[in-house]
Amino acid sequence: KISQPVEKALEEASIETIVVPMPSLDLTKNPFILIGYIFYLIKYNLQVVRLINKRNIDIVHANSIKSGLLVGVATKLMQIPLLWHIR
Repeated sequence: KISQPVEKALEEASIETIVVPMPSLDLTKNPFILIGYIFYLIKYNLQVVRLINKRNIDIVHANSIKSGLLVGVATKLMQIPLLWHIR
């Protein structure tokens, strides 16, 4: 189900969209949890890179600071544009 205005506009223009859920990362000072987050973020970005390759994605849209930072590494590695806005 599409609920965001950008997604609706793209659907109306017959442009395929893929929504990738963001991981939930809680704030913590525990160093072991922080190290786990680093490995998780590496894995997450590798999954995004694979998706970009597999689907031949031309542009990535992120609509928050967190989502922009999470996929920023993947888009830099793939040298594709990141459309990033903050609500």
